[in-house]
Amino acid sequence: MGRVVATWKRRGLNMYVDDSTIFSCGVTHIHSANLAREGFAEITRWLARNGLKADPEKSEFISFAPNLSQDRIGRTVTDIRLSDTFGDYGVRRSNMIRYLGIFIHHKFQWKHHVTIMANCARSTIRALGILGNSVCGLDFANWHRIFHSLILPILTYGFPLYSSQSRIKGVLDILQVAQNDAVQKIAGCFKTTPIIPLHYLITIPPIKHTIKKLTSQFKIRVANLPPTHLLRTITTFNPAADWHLSTNPDTALTCLLPPHPPFFTFPSHPSQSKWVHPQVRDKTVLPINPETKEYTRSLIQLPDPNSYSIFIRVLTVPSPPFAAGFIVCRGESLVHSGSSLAPTRKGVLLQALLQGLTYASFSNEIHIFLPDRSISESIFSTSKYPFLFLSCALIDQMIFFLSAHPLHYICFHRYSVKWAGLPGKMVFQDLTEWVQPTMFPLPPLPLLRPRDVLLQDLQEEYIQTIRAGRIWQSITLPDGRPPPFILGTLSRKDRRTFTSTIQLATYHAFHKWYSERFRHGADDNNICPCSDPTPL
Repeated sequence: MGRVVATWKRRGLNMYVDDSTIFSCGVTHIHSANLAREGFAEITRWLARNGLKADPEKSEFISFAPNLSQDRIGRTVTDIRLSDTFGDYGVRRSNMIRYLGIFIHHKFQWKHHVTIMANCARSTIRALGILGNSVCGLDFANWHRIFHSLILPILTYGFPLYSSQSRIKGVLDILQVAQNDAVQKIAGCFKTTPIIPLHYLITIPPIKHTIKKLTSQFKIRVANLPPTHLLRTITTFNPAADWHLSTNPDTALTCLLPPHPPFFTFPSHPSQSKWVHPQVRDKTVLPINPETKEYTRSLIQLPDPNSYSIFIRVLTVPSPPFAAGFIVCRGESLVHSGSSLAPTRKGVLLQALLQGLTYASFSNEIHIFLPDRSISESIFSTSKYPFLFLSCALIDQMIFFLSAHPLHYICFHRYSVKWAGLPGKMVFQDLTEWVQPTMFPLPPLPLLRPRDVLLQDLQEEYIQTIRAGRIWQSITLPDGRPPPFILGTLSRKDRRTFTSTIQLATYHAFHKWYSERFRHGADDNNICPCSDPTPL
């Protein structure tokens, strides 16, 4: 198969299990169709030689073209004649085809795909009605698990295709309406219940925030793929391209690819997921007790005058972008200090340590003091994770230092920034004052933690809605946290108690006042009481 495809020009082949596609690019519609037909004939001959054949009933044909006149690209091909070893047959042109679960429209309009996914999610929600109602059935934790494992993957299937577009409000509205059914089912409330407080009370954010989080995760994944991966090379090497790839036309993938991806390092074998060295000792794995604390404090307060000490810590509050500083001391004397910026806390600490090591390679001993244990686990990790390139750079730096002399020695310790008598406290304060004015003009970086962005955006939007004077503002505290009675009902794991609490909190419950004001289906009054609520 590879030898057949290697000779192709202006066409290509993609195969996944039993689904295959032949794509071509021509000057006109007829030219492109002829290229695809010739490629199909070659593939079917190869399949026949290997005892296989294509299914004519599953064959589909679709064409894409820019909005140009027929004088330039010719008339649209309505059908295409295919031939194989078993005979000839025709395939009509379709306006929309399904490939790997994605419904591709001939004008690349993803509203059709999203509508089908929303309908599938609705039918799944209806089928899950047998698992419980507002009185009995699964508790909140299990409903939450079902939503994230069954409903949400259907709603967001194929999201990278449209999440990078500028105008996707109509697409998100379709998904939001379908998600509202799932939210109301989980909360056990009425259809007339306002959806905004439900998103906050049951901790399921609106779909636009979920899509934003998933898009950030996808960008991180693509940025950390090997340079030879198809998603990284398709924009620069496309066998069917009829244009020079240096023009880099805008596509859904090019909008998600980072302009400058991080340096890629191939992970080691799973059996060697951690780097070890006889001249390196990691004391951060020791349990925290008075003896280890006293030893570390004594090492900090009474250092060896010939050894180097490196301290790293986060300088800014825990919100991206993060800033971290380092100081390098020889004995009690300050050698150097500096800072670095990164979108994640772990990444900025690793960068700060890498900078500090370059100034501490002039002694026999180096003592590195880390603020927590997770950093040391990342330093010695050689398995696949987003900051493997930083870990490999640190390992190379340490190997260079240790191989210079057999007496060279590196030791990692864990310390707390709250300890008294730490060296360089004034230096860290000066670094913080210097970094803060320079960190805000930075542009958003692609490795931003998606969960932090999701929760931050959701809380800001909800607090703004509360301040707008909506009727459910009495169910939340000023800091935006759910009220204590909601958390208390969750701890009971009782379905009836939880749904009743949600209904009472949103002023939509079967009490006397609600029944008198809102009688759904009755002719006398069908106005939702949201317009004139009264405290319960």
